[in-house]
Amino acid sequence: MAHFDLMQVLSATGGQLLVSGRSTFTGISTDTRTLQPGDLYIALRGERVNGHDYLAQAREKGAAGALIQDRVPGVHRRSTTTGDWSIIEVTDTLYALGQLACLHRRRFNIPIIGITGSAGKTTTKEMTAAILAQSRTVLKSPGNFNNEIGLPLTLFRLNKEHQAAVLEFGMRGRGQIGYLASTALPTVGVVTNIGQSHLELLGSQEEIALAKAELLDEMSSRSTAILPKLDPFFPLLRAHALGPVITVGDDADCDIWVSAVLLGEDGCARFTLQTPGESIPVSLAAPGRHQVWNALAAAAATLAVGVTLDEIQRGLAEYVPETGRMRMLQAPRGFFVVDDTYNANPTAMRATLDFLAETPGQRKVAVLGDMRELGPTEHEIHRALGAYAMAQHIDTLLATGDLGRDYVTGAQDSRAQWYPDHAALTAAALALLAPGDVVLVKGSRAMQMEEVVAALLAAPC
Repeated sequence: MAHFDLMQVLSATGGQLLVSGRSTFTGISTDTRTLQPGDLYIALRGERVNGHDYLAQAREKGAAGALIQDRVPGVHRRSTTTGDWSIIEVTDTLYALGQLACLHRRRFNIPIIGITGSAGKTTTKEMTAAILAQSRTVLKSPGNFNNEIGLPLTLFRLNKEHQAAVLEFGMRGRGQIGYLASTALPTVGVVTNIGQSHLELLGSQEEIALAKAELLDEMSSRSTAILPKLDPFFPLLRAHALGPVITVGDDADCDIWVSAVLLGEDGCARFTLQTPGESIPVSLAAPGRHQVWNALAAAAATLAVGVTLDEIQRGLAEYVPETGRMRMLQAPRGFFVVDDTYNANPTAMRATLDFLAETPGQRKVAVLGDMRELGPTEHEIHRALGAYAMAQHIDTLLATGDLGRDYVTGAQDSRAQWYPDHAALTAAALALLAPGDVVLVKGSRAMQMEEVVAALLAAPC
């Protein structure tokens, strides 16, 4: 747990002490439901919830102090008063949360691997942690703790037992990855790729690349960058790297590369990982050819912090996809469901359609929902992916959502059909699917396509 004394909090946050009480804090909390006695409660203001409304509950549950940014009844600013807990006022409690997290992170001289990219960052994070776990105690970002609240809360979990940390950096706009990187101070930074996610917010792929490059901007000259050499935006990314760069790809011009990629009948890849001095065979338990690139990035990141090739081989073999991330499941009716419902963007959608096309099966069926946050070109992008699915010889495309109509328009094929809701979509899929078929289910988080997966798996024989 992250321990702080009052002077450390005041110094890190630039806060003003309003109520002088407890002078030590045994943890940090932003949620009174999980707050422990002795914690410093940080009252965050959200779009729907204001943490300042819960100060009384925090005090009742034994908080040793609170960080506030709003006027609170009974708290005077002209002079410091005394009480049974300390109250500190700051300009912005969210920023103060990050400053305290950065202070805690500086207490540890261990490898910190920060990962971002348009697609594959969570899988790369999990693969990286699986490799490091072969010989070290590892902290990793849980779930989607990749934003300005989740990342600090992850850093607060660092303790003396940890020998490495693997963190994911998400993005909703310019400046956010830079802020996260300046908080976490990564010693290794990974950019998986530059795709079309967040076009609605950033407008162009170049702007997306510049946003991802903020990770590199905040790294020191002693930190190592892992960059995809075959990405069109590699030159831009390379120009932002201040320290050593390790390039990854599929040819010997890269520092670390893959060769002899093969997909087994289970859809999982086998390949050779090549380094300048040695090569090893690698077998993945995660389906999809695109997983090779996630594994390659994870291998490069861990090589940069001194792991062995044997540890990479074992760690990648042990990685198992999380729920909603390329999991192959067999339904009672005998068909197979590829659950990739966690989220969707054009880069990831193409990769999963490629996987579906390559997977052995009687018929290949794509069940797709909208991809969100793509901006003015969203209709064009969906139509292009509908055409792409048919070009990959997908047997049937079933779509839903407002933008899902564009998949069907782009497909220009009677085998592509649109349905108004999950129930109609699921019914159509069940009427079609037979033993041995493979059905991919994917869409943006807001589409809740996991409900379709659940319905397909629950259908009785």
